[in-house]
Amino acid sequence: NEYRQRFVKQLKGKPLALVYDEKDHPLKFKHGNTLLKYQYDGLNWLLDCWYAGRNCILADEIGLGKITQVVAMLEHMRRREAMRGPHLIVSS
Repeated sequence: NEYRQRFVKQLKGKPLALVYDEKDHPLKFKHGNTLLKYQYDGLNWLLDCWYAGRNCILADEIGLGKITQVVAMLEHMRRREAMRGPHLIVSS
């Protein structure tokens, strides 16, 4: 993606600035649902890895919303990067 290539060149090894947070840049889902603070942290980390061209594994304790964070990332990719898929997601 051309946008990603330009962004990675501008990044120059510096971490990606916060993309989403619960106050200034919240994500809105159906029925008024939102992400929790630690889920925003995970989402921003996933996006930071993707924009920097790094592979990553999202792992934490069971039940903290990893699938929700991945779905939020895919929605970001669809809206901001016009990447509709297909996507391969491995979960256990």
